Amino acid sequence: MRVSGSVDMNEAHVVDIACGSGHSLAISDVGDLYMWGRGTSGQLGFGKFKIEVQSNGRKQKGGGSSEEDEDEDEEEEGSEAAVNSGGASKQPVVDVGNENLKPTKVKMKGGQEPRTVAGGDEHSMLITHSGLLYAFGSNRDGQLGIGRPEEGGCYIQITPTPVVGAISKNKVAQVSCGSSHSAAVTENGVLYTWGETFNGRCGYSSAGTNMFVPTLVPDFSYIECARVSCGGYHTCVLTVDQRVYVFGQPDARLGIGDR
Repeated sequence: MRVSGSVDMNEAHVVDIACGSGHSLAISDVGDLYMWGRGTSGQLGFGKFKIEVQSNGRKQKGGGSSEEDEDEDEEEEGSEAAVNSGGASKQPVVDVGNENLKPTKVKMKGGQEPRTVAGGDEHSMLITHSGLLYAFGSNRDGQLGIGRPEEGGCYIQITPTPVVGAISKNKVAQVSCGSSHSAAVTENGVLYTWGETFNGRCGYSSAGTNMFVPTLVPDFSYIECARVSCGGYHTCVLTVDQRVYVFGQPDARLGIGDR
């Protein structure tokens, strides 16, 4: 069945696609980004949300929106948001819901045009033609790579936001999203991973701490990488000399036999 959306999408020449757990992404040959599916954590790159948390027995309310929704009514359906309250009681989520049944064009700030996209459980990533890496959606486990949210701040990022750290000083060639972690390879073959680190899915030990900024994988310091692919709980790497390496959840998905 052919995807149908706006007139723009119907007439677009799509050159790249990706799927997350419950959402989809597409890029046209002129750099237009289209998103559809579940957007309850901001992974569609647009929408509105409101926050209502319980802190020390008192309700606190807040909210936000993507740039294109700022003038619309605040009670309109939008994406889910959550905060970590500074009080004794922490109630994380008020879900106001957001499922987009047809592809919608997402605006990029600064005239940047996406070249390729990737989707995870509750987050999305894209690389622009200039090699810049952007992320949006849930940053609960650091999977966006935009830094740790401030104490009491919201971990939902609705609009595409530049990824920070050393990787931002390099042109990124390829990116992949897992359920709650991400990985990317730069044009000079350097591998970065970030997000949830449980069971070694990021390729290094972090003493149980998630990584909120893209981090070099030590074992690949002297190995030039060509591509990376993230599963839900593991990661595969293809090197330029056509070797495959795996790390993560220690079971059959790694393909390393009974070790």
